[in-house]
Amino acid sequence: PAQFSCWWDAQAPRVRSRSAESLAAFIEVARGVLDGVTPDPTGGADHYHTIARPEYAMVWPPKWARGREGVTVGRHIFYRLGLSGARA
Repeated sequence: PAQFSCWWDAQAPRVRSRSAESLAAFIEVARGVLDGVTPDPTGGADHYHTIARPEYAMVWPPKWARGREGVTVGRHIFYRLGLSGARA
């Protein structure tokens, strides 16, 4: 339930405060990636985590990410692991 911190109640005001223009820009980028027009900077990632250790985390990085190669974009690391969690 805590996988996406942007949806936590404490984060809701920050998410809701985004302007219509910035949300439209996010949607445009996402559409471009999904349509294959804009290169996917994550290389088709299906998992990610923040670089900084969250206060709630008992271990960091997450166990599933250890020893795996990821792509860093901003303050997050993205991984393409596939449905089984194995390297894809």
